[in-house]
Amino acid sequence: MKNLISVFLCLFVSCLSLHAQDEVCRAIKSESIDLLQERLDLENIDNCIELKGKLYGYLAVAIKLESVVTLDYLIEAGADVNLVCKDKSPLMYAVKYGQLECVQSLIKAGADLDAKNGDKTAIDYAKKYNQKEILSFLLRL
Repeated sequence: MKNLISVFLCLFVSCLSLHAQDEVCRAIKSESIDLLQERLDLENIDNCIELKGKLYGYLAVAIKLESVVTLDYLIEAGADVNLVCKDKSPLMYAVKYGQLECVQSLIKAGADLDAKNGDKTAIDYAKKYNQKEILSFLLRL
């Protein structure tokens, strides 16, 4: 019986955690900074979260959801601009998805242009995904 209660409690806590993640992702997507401040504990700002079977940091989520406003808020709140949860830094995601404004924000905040995913840097991603404007920007740094 104790084991059954323990399993139930673990599942319940996991569900609460997933619900909280969903709320944070909704706040990011809607660019609702007020809701984000309510839902995201800043002590967890550099946690990796699982979405569709892959791990992402909150900066990467903001980039994937095309939310520059949220990205800038998270940077100002102290998020690690070089956090890698699986394989790419936030800068690599911004380059891959062609988001020059996010690239600029991340660079301004101290993102490491020389960080590597295996042997690829953000510049390599710009070339691979034919992000000419971003490549030009990065090469001028």
